[in-house]
Amino acid sequence: HLERSHLFLVPLDSERRWYRYHHLFQEFLQRVGAERDPEWLRSIHFRTAGLWEARGELDEAVHHFVEAGHPADAARLLSGSVQDLLAQGRFETLRHWLAEIPENLWPAAPRLFIIQANCEVAAGEDRAALRWLETAWRHLRASGDLDGEAETLRILGHLCIWEGARERLRALAQDVAPRLETFPPAARARVLELLARAAEVEGDLPGAERTYRDALATAQASGVPHADITPRRYLASLLGMMGRFTEAEGLFDEVIAGYRRIGGTHEEAHVRVHLALLLSSLGRYDEADQHLAAVAAAQPVVPCRVLHGNLLIARGIVAARRLLARPAEDLLREALEPGRPSYRYLIDRLPAQIELSLLLASREPNEARRL
Repeated sequence: HLERSHLFLVPLDSERRWYRYHHLFQEFLQRVGAERDPEWLRSIHFRTAGLWEARGELDEAVHHFVEAGHPADAARLLSGSVQDLLAQGRFETLRHWLAEIPENLWPAAPRLFIIQANCEVAAGEDRAALRWLETAWRHLRASGDLDGEAETLRILGHLCIWEGARERLRALAQDVAPRLETFPPAARARVLELLARAAEVEGDLPGAERTYRDALATAQASGVPHADITPRRYLASLLGMMGRFTEAEGLFDEVIAGYRRIGGTHEEAHVRVHLALLLSSLGRYDEADQHLAAVAAAQPVVPCRVLHGNLLIARGIVAARRLLARPAEDLLREALEPGRPSYRYLIDRLPAQIELSLLLASREPNEARRL
């Protein structure tokens, strides 16, 4: 009946249950509404956003919350989905949503700064990421958003380690440690993760292990789904560094399974790189190659420059351990070219420099010494 009445409607499904106005008529109604009663139009956008949110259509919901003048609700939706989207490597989706929200509105929803920082990290733009995170921390701490502050601190801690900024990491840990018990459980787990990383950098490996295990237990007790994945992941890295390879391998397998359950292709790929390096150090080269092949297969759908650099370095190191000197040298030299994603972070660059220096020690001693 609606279609037969020629009411400028367009069907949205084959069952003729959902319709929208023709876009020209829609624009006309919106223009008239904005001229006669802007507040009414904003209320329509707000109700529409709620309907789209209930249907799980976040793209549409974010757009309408912004049009309704509710950037905090748009930020709430983004924040609730950001970890899954980051784990899946959907950075372009996040950038698109951020572009929907004018930047002058971000201080009212400061978690948007965290999302922007995560996108910069994936692009290898560490300095830009640090600026966004410092801004986020300032606004979140002032607003009393402890959960958002904990997430900001966690990412800041990672960047400090990647950049070799030991003093900054120490200052962050000293600032937040006295306030640890004020954070809710899931946020407290992220703060404990930061404190564990600070202990790791200071050389207190037993203390770091205890704190990672506290973070893991706190995350599990919080009841927040998947909150235990990242403390488990960094505990695995620590145990591998301490030579406890069997324990580390088991934890890495659990982390990979966790990311697979949530479709976290991006973060799963990063973990596979670490597991491949651990396996290669045990002489299990075929298994290491299988993990690296899985990462290479995931790259086309994961536009992360850091992952690209990690994979290049890992392939070079595994080749060197297999005594394939020429391929290893070529891969590591490529990884260490200034401007490469693999050159951006100190924590990635150092292992590549060490491995290449060992390869060149007898043939090019001066270059090996420089590295």
